[in-house]
Amino acid sequence: MRGDRRLLIVLLAVFAAAVGLLLDVHPLWRLILAAPLVLVLPGAALLRLFPGRMAAPGRYALMAGLSMAVCVLGGLLLNAVGALTTLGWFVLLSAISLAGALVAPHPRAAIPRPWSGLALRPRHGVLVAATLAAMTVTLSASLRNATAFYPFAYTQFWMLPVRPGSTGYEVGIRNQERRPEVVTLRVTVDGTLVGVWRDIAVAPGETVLKRVGLPEGRKAEAMLFRAGPDNTVELLRKVSASLPPISTVSEMD
Repeated sequence: MRGDRRLLIVLLAVFAAAVGLLLDVHPLWRLILAAPLVLVLPGAALLRLFPGRMAAPGRYALMAGLSMAVCVLGGLLLNAVGALTTLGWFVLLSAISLAGALVAPHPRAAIPRPWSGLALRPRHGVLVAATLAAMTVTLSASLRNATAFYPFAYTQFWMLPVRPGSTGYEVGIRNQERRPEVVTLRVTVDGTLVGVWRDIAVAPGETVLKRVGLPEGRKAEAMLFRAGPDNTVELLRKVSASLPPISTVSEMD
């Protein structure tokens, strides 16, 4: 009977995690639905293999620690086999949890003992509730601001044909820095200047596109400059493409 109840709990946890993965819900709800499968059940499955008796607080702490260890080692395994995906995690953790519920425990497995005199008072409940509330607020704030967070600050710069076989080329600048940039764009063909755009203001997250109508053939270079220290000009980025030589110099706004 006890084994059937344990298996039912595992199946419910696996089902809850599957619902969180399949439904288009807020990431916080996915975290709540998947938490038992990640932080509890893998450790509970391994805990059945340990001999000896253990007080409830230590048992729960060991259960959480073993679950984290399973996640660490499982990540290495999934990465080695090329399955480090959401589905891979779900299959691995579900298999471990179900195996722990189906396999017979060690004859002297870690059976819980009473709380050994540990008393829970109202203030403990208040502290736990306050901690959970703080974690929820912090997680919600981090998820809300995740789309606006750029872990790496850099400037993207490229020059590509507008479309295959086209004589037009498009030079793109995307500012992924944390501050606005004012840059100058120059296009040369075999060292001869054929196009220049001065004082291009690019805000953080903004993309600026400039087009140059040139046929294919000779080598061309696009260079991006910005103001450096002490009134100097520094080269920020440089890209190249195959273009014909053109001697006409044009300045564009």
